[in-house]
Amino acid sequence: MAVFDRRADRYEPTTPEVAAERDANRRTVYERLRTLRIGLHHVDLPKLAAIGVVEYDRDGRAAAPTDRLSTSLDRLALDV
Repeated sequence: MAVFDRRADRYEPTTPEVAAERDANRRTVYERLRTLRIGLHHVDLPKLAAIGVVEYDRDGRAAAPTDRLSTSLDRLALDV
């Protein structure tokens, strides 16, 4: 049975095992990103908004830095 993997605008033959491992890795990455998004939405961004370093619109799921963010980063001597 031929299985093909699309990469760099061409199809390359691969094995079913390699394809299954690749798909499992993609699911793992997806789950990690999902967990990160949920944590940001429900925990991290509301906390940052509470101390005034970001403005966070929960309904619109949008965040924007405030002037306090750059001041806070300067005090912490963080490079971002």
